[in-house]
Amino acid sequence: MDADPLPELAAIRNLVETSDLASEPRQTAVWCLGQLTRPYNELLRTQEQRFADAIQGLAQAMLKHLSEHGGAGLAEGFVAQLRGLHERIGLQPLNLKPVSPSAGRRGKVA
Repeated sequence: MDADPLPELAAIRNLVETSDLASEPRQTAVWCLGQLTRPYNELLRTQEQRFADAIQGLAQAMLKHLSEHGGAGLAEGFVAQLRGLHERIGLQPLNLKPVSPSAGRRGKVA
């Protein structure tokens, strides 16, 4: 059997699954991670920019999701694992923008 070419994604999945995130945010994060596998495999196969763009968008959405749901430490682990993955397989680094926990959340204006 072939070794997993993307063990960092499995490590991130393990971090999420064992985290203290609430059930719904955890399920969303696991789903989002599952969406990363195909564009990574296609990028490795074809080197097409559209797959790098898809990875960038999914990774930024995942970072935002983790930050909004109290997973700041988890978000840091996510970024570290992706950086390691990109270094290991020779991909351009992701340009992930830090997300403050309150970004994107707006309270009601009276």
